[in-house]
Amino acid sequence: MKKHCYGLFALLAVVFMAPQSSWALSCPTKPVSCGYKAMGWQHYKLVVPKASFGHKAKPPYCEKKGSHGCGDKLGSYHKQRYIDHGGKESCISKIVDHGRVDGCSVPKEADNMYGHLFVGACEEHDINYHFSSKQMADNNFLGNMRQICEHFYVGSQNKAQKASCYAAADVFHKAVVEKGQSGYKADHDWAKDNHCKFD
Repeated sequence: MKKHCYGLFALLAVVFMAPQSSWALSCPTKPVSCGYKAMGWQHYKLVVPKASFGHKAKPPYCEKKGSHGCGDKLGSYHKQRYIDHGGKESCISKIVDHGRVDGCSVPKEADNMYGHLFVGACEEHDINYHFSSKQMADNNFLGNMRQICEHFYVGSQNKAQKASCYAAADVFHKAVVEKGQSGYKADHDWAKDNHCKFD
């Protein structure tokens, strides 16, 4: 019995006499702002420096572990090409070079930040108006915006922001469905006049 008591006492002595910083330090996970009202998390790892000959070890410290946990902003229409434009790349270049891809026109009911967040989807929509049926282009526009919401507002901490993003996508979509006919006709006519075939 004495042996067990001595052993337990020795173990406790080692634990309590050890430098507290070497075993009690834990690294936090800190919230970070990702922009567009999204939140992410920055993880840290514990680094315990080793002693070198003739020198004591520096105290443990925390350093950033990987990149912060923000979602991806899909910025360019090149990353969001969900409709196959097959063989129309030269026409797309012509459309872009002639300044016919101009980003988002923000509906008055929507927060302007979504005009920046949805820019890739808006550019894709501009291009599709030259090639696709209006209904297909508008539906694709909504799908692209919802993809952006899905990729950018990740995690439970962004649940409310994602819902707001989806609501904004619906507002943008409704605006082009109801008010986009003249723009659609102008883009289709331009494509025909410039020998760009469309579906």
